[in-house]
Amino acid sequence: MSQISREHQPGRVLVTGGAGFIGSNLLLHMVPGFPEINFLNLDSPTYVGNLMSLRQLEETENYDFVHGSIAGRVPGSLAF
Repeated sequence: MSQISREHQPGRVLVTGGAGFIGSNLLLHMVPGFPEINFLNLDSPTYVGNLMSLRQLEETENYDFVHGSIAGRVPGSLAF
């Protein structure tokens, strides 16, 4: 297996469904591990999603939450 290239360093990462089980665990792992990258969580939490699991990221400078859905109109705050 080849080495993972570190040449590409994104400045921003959009995570859709970040309040769900997989998305929240991804964010809890990635946000503190990559402080140079800004993470934007776009989600419309329902009975499945739980924003309480992401509470520890609220004060993190490289994390933002936007309430919205990719199925409808994209919120203006997504303009990177």
